Amino acid sequence: MTITDSFQQAAIFSALLVLLVMGLGTSVSLLRMRRGIYLGDGGDKGLSRAIRAHGNSAEHVPFLIAPLIILGLLEAGATPIMALGATCLFARCLHAGGRLGSKRIFSMIGATITYFLEFGMSVWILWILSA
Repeated sequence: MTITDSFQQAAIFSALLVLLVMGLGTSVSLLRMRRGIYLGDGGDKGLSRAIRAHGNSAEHVPFLIAPLIILGLLEAGATPIMALGATCLFARCLHAGGRLGSKRIFSMIGATITYFLEFGMSVWILWILSA
């Protein structure tokens, strides 16, 4: 099996996005253990923010990975895939950072970029397949 440059870039950024979700999940688990809260957030604002940052990433990352992989398989080009993958990772880190910290604007910007990426990559796939 030969791996194209496009698919390799898609796979690399997909793996990095999964590691981000795993890191956020680990953070929630560690906070739960430290604070002795094993169900819900126990009214703890820090834990609540961590849960939401992880949950939101878990909700959106699959919808970034799937089109990245599809575009990689469709050989959309290594450079565009790299740019999209880096932007996906940036957007999700920005969103998580905004959720975990006190700068809500970062979360909003990260979410907006994520929605544009999800939409744009989906439209690009349809465009490629219709050509």
